[in-house]
Amino acid sequence: MIPSILVLLPVLALAAGQGAVPAVPEDPRPEKRTGARGEVPGALVFETPPQATFEDVHQGAVVERRFMLRNDGPATVRIERGIALHAQGTVEADPTTVPRGGRVEVRVRQPVGDRLGRAAFRFALVTDEPGVARYRLGLTGFVESAYDPEAPALDWGATERGTTRAVEAEVFSREVEALRVLDVADVPPFLRVDASARAGLNGEGVRLQATLDTRQAPLGVTHGVLRLRTNVPGQPECPVSYSFNVRGDVVPSRDALNLGLVREGEEATGELTLTSRSGRAVDITAIESPDVPVATEVVPCAGDAAGPACRALRIKYKSAGRGPFTGRLMVRVAGLEEPLRLLVSGVVISPQTRVKEIDLAHQDDADEAPMSMAPAPTETPAPSVPAAPVAASPPAPSPTSVTLQWKARNESGIYGYLVYRGDRPSGPFVRVNTRIIPAVGRTGEVESYAFVDDGVQPERTYYYYLDAVDTAGLKKRFTEVKARQVGPPR
Repeated sequence: MIPSILVLLPVLALAAGQGAVPAVPEDPRPEKRTGARGEVPGALVFETPPQATFEDVHQGAVVERRFMLRNDGPATVRIERGIALHAQGTVEADPTTVPRGGRVEVRVRQPVGDRLGRAAFRFALVTDEPGVARYRLGLTGFVESAYDPEAPALDWGATERGTTRAVEAEVFSREVEALRVLDVADVPPFLRVDASARAGLNGEGVRLQATLDTRQAPLGVTHGVLRLRTNVPGQPECPVSYSFNVRGDVVPSRDALNLGLVREGEEATGELTLTSRSGRAVDITAIESPDVPVATEVVPCAGDAAGPACRALRIKYKSAGRGPFTGRLMVRVAGLEEPLRLLVSGVVISPQTRVKEIDLAHQDDADEAPMSMAPAPTETPAPSVPAAPVAASPPAPSPTSVTLQWKARNESGIYGYLVYRGDRPSGPFVRVNTRIIPAVGRTGEVESYAFVDDGVQPERTYYYYLDAVDTAGLKKRFTEVKARQVGPPR
């Protein structure tokens, strides 16, 4: 949701800093509970909170934090291993043998990868203490993208075997005046990517032209990520996802099988059919599942589709760890030189998780009108509250800084704001606030903000606009372009 805009005030000031709302400091008190409910408490006590927050970072960054623990138990504790529950994370403990009254420093390191928005990473320590569960640590923070759109994508959709198709996508960055692509990495042999064309009113962006050769591409559904290496200092790599579905003679009834919510320890099932468009017999010789543990069964199709040209594929998945899962199924069919790729996905939840189902009754059957499921608007109408007054005699333009002020409310789901500056109304615009200005409104109250840009020069006119960044890391235009004039030198 975009917060309501009240006013962007044309205020000029002499102040030289950047106005922002200060972050809430961490609780310095030691954490005394090291285990989950019902577990035997361990001897190690956190002297620093086990849950820490990292500052805003760009995609591709690496976040690190040090935790201190003290052995309050009667005996020496040996740390057997550290566990990072997310890819490429590391946990190091020094020392690994902690005597009674001794201390241990635990260092965690985690690449944030291509995550976007609010992110959480979990770690654990395993010790030799009998009956003591893992000591749990965590890092939370916000990951932003230096690019627009935040998640560029190349999507060919369904494409027939033997064809060659091209798609385009535009990529911008407000971190630099003009985005340049220095190299394109992780491009598979069946794709050809040209990043030499320019995009935007001032040529500040890049137009990607990508060609898919389905004669070399694998059959079925393929998802992947290629990387643009650019001139953006804060995030020199831009991930660009690509997806396509190459259709041959044998086609599935569904390219992706979503098993939905699966309770931990239980089994989920799903089914799809494979049909030959030419009418030839579909003889499935093997099914491989390199990413997710599934059991499969091939049975004849039922009903009107019954016959040798159709086979039903039943899939059973027994949940293990919690969280979302996605994997490939490689189905080998007699007569096809390569396997047919399918996707299976779902989300594993705790056995105790409550799932609320909503039954929307028809108007004729319900005592009250059914719930409206209309999508939320992209912009909230301006609230009916007065704007902050502007002085009748505005202050003289300052040669040292420009101060922007604005008010907003209805900020639920908004993480903060970005400020952009350009020399012309049409841009190009470049971001001028180093850190995201955090949104503080959560209850619908009107909130006031100010930002001081001290990177201006006397006797010039600058143009500004703001973006709102939501908690998922997506940027949306928040204001129109506003002109600000800087006074002569004194």
